[in-house]
Amino acid sequence: MKFTFLEYLLKNTSDTVSIKINNTYCKFIDLFDNIKDNNIFIKELDKVFLFANKLGYDYINENIWFQYLFVKQIEIPAISKKLTTQIKSHTDKGKSINIDYVENKRSKELYFNDSSEFLFDNEKVDLFHSISKKGTSNYYICIIKKATFNNIKELLYIFLDCLFSTQKPYCIKKCKYCEKYYVAIKTDTNYCDRIFKIKNSYVPCSRIVSTIQKSNEYKKYKKEEKIFLQELEKAKFCNENDIKDYKDYAKEHKQICYKTRDLSLLNNIIMDYKKDIN
Repeated sequence: MKFTFLEYLLKNTSDTVSIKINNTYCKFIDLFDNIKDNNIFIKELDKVFLFANKLGYDYINENIWFQYLFVKQIEIPAISKKLTTQIKSHTDKGKSINIDYVENKRSKELYFNDSSEFLFDNEKVDLFHSISKKGTSNYYICIIKKATFNNIKELLYIFLDCLFSTQKPYCIKKCKYCEKYYVAIKTDTNYCDRIFKIKNSYVPCSRIVSTIQKSNEYKKYKKEEKIFLQELEKAKFCNENDIKDYKDYAKEHKQICYKTRDLSLLNNIIMDYKKDIN
């Protein structure tokens, strides 16, 4: 089976990487959620994540992956690397090639004109002669990494090694809401871009809780809770521990509501608590 990793050396965009398994393009999230034998892929990634946790981190990055490779003596299948260009713009004026790319987060440029012709041997004349001689062409660079894998573990190792050798400081984290893995640029992000349905809206993980808290069901529950807490405070048998017990109970059941996105659970929190204490 074949794996292809394409990195576009662009600065002002987040979509600088695409991956391909055999002949099918897929997103990072597809690797974590949808590939065949996904459970093997995730279990192996769990080991790397646990290793990061032991080091005191809630993410995997280039440094942690390097340490893991060393400690676990991981053998990665051979990965080939090739730099290619893709055209960005062209004008009929002039005779030159400009190639824009990013290195260490800084924009850089390669420039070739007539005096650079000696650099292009006979096998490469098409780039210089067929295009630049007809005008000025602007390109950007794409790094293509290819590897062959025999099993899902090898696919994970290849993917991680490609991901952590890019120009961007990628890291892998677990989403605070759905608890699934995702790729991020910054280590202080907490949520992935997965989408879930709440009523008739599709909401990303980062907005699930706030969306539920703005719902009519939640507002109704909060009104009922306010009344219930007032009743508890006035009751002769009630003390601070009773109020704390209810708040802990409510917090636990609200978390279930947030995780399942089942707003009907809010209707039963107070009623079920009353049954439990009676």
